[in-house]
Amino acid sequence: MPAISPVSRLAGLSALFVAIWLSGCGKKEQPVFATLTMKDGGSHFSGTVVRQEKNSITLIGADGNPRTFLYTELSGPVQYGSENTPDVTGLSAGQGSSGSSSTQGQSQADRSAASKPIEVAAAFSPSGDISFAAGTEFPVRITGILDSCCLPVGTMTLGRMDADLKGPDGRIAVPAGSNVVFDIISTGKADGRVTMVFRLSSADFGGHHYILDDGPEVTFTGPKEGTPAAKAQGLNVHLQDQTYMGFKAVKPVTFRLSK
Repeated sequence: MPAISPVSRLAGLSALFVAIWLSGCGKKEQPVFATLTMKDGGSHFSGTVVRQEKNSITLIGADGNPRTFLYTELSGPVQYGSENTPDVTGLSAGQGSSGSSSTQGQSQADRSAASKPIEVAAAFSPSGDISFAAGTEFPVRITGILDSCCLPVGTMTLGRMDADLKGPDGRIAVPAGSNVVFDIISTGKADGRVTMVFRLSSADFGGHHYILDDGPEVTFTGPKEGTPAAKAQGLNVHLQDQTYMGFKAVKPVTFRLSK
């Protein structure tokens, strides 16, 4: 069989690419559905692909919320196919944390599927703003996976309130399940550990959008350099889907109703 010259090979590939491009013209782009299989327990997550990057893929699941997964978390290649009911059975609840600072690697016993209502010092203004006293902890669980390797300062990430926050009169100030946004405000390395600082910036509940000025923060740290944990998983801060984040207010915080 005669050898195919590089020029002929290039010409053939070019023709093929043009044919593929022309065949797609005028057609409405169809949603792409995918199923991911996780290394942790072999659990699955299915949904519509909304973003694919070098190190991660983002899907929208049955609850309508986007979740980002690192390819290193998957036990195999992404499976593409027809639309099915997204399956989140068996997804890890994530690593727990509490307070304004946390390290990775907490035990399974620290994980919680749900939390009881929390009574807080909350004040409701006629304008619709809600104020909280210093010391209030805002219980949030992240949506998706966060890793210091891939998320620069300024990245906005998503989460949900893990419990009702109730005022002294029993009135719910912020309901469990409320969507929240928190920003990565700094990353760095100190004492042989990588750190990430997150700040709560907005929330949506009751059909309203709230902005937090100088919101509460939480800090996470990775394994200490030179330890067995660092050798096994690297120095990066890595937070699993549904990791608990306790945002602690060091001064009074106001949820300002966006109008």
